[in-house]
Amino acid sequence: MENETTVAYISTKTPIIPSTCDVLVTRGILSFDETGLKHNSVIKLNKLATIKTHFIAGLLGTAEAALQAEVNKAIEASLKF
Repeated sequence: MENETTVAYISTKTPIIPSTCDVLVTRGILSFDETGLKHNSVIKLNKLATIKTHFIAGLLGTAEAALQAEVNKAIEASLKF
């Protein structure tokens, strides 16, 4: 278990009406460039997976505090806390 991490699915197919488990990351947010994403995207927090860390090629980018808070809220919704 120590060589594993949990990841969330990210897609460029952004929904018109996102669910409570989705976080939209669009060029409209100030920290978009920091994310390392090239296109408007959705993080699907109801699609989590545990993978071996050796499958991770490297760091894509970072999420500032407000985006992290949105992700945390969507994880809670996904896990029904």
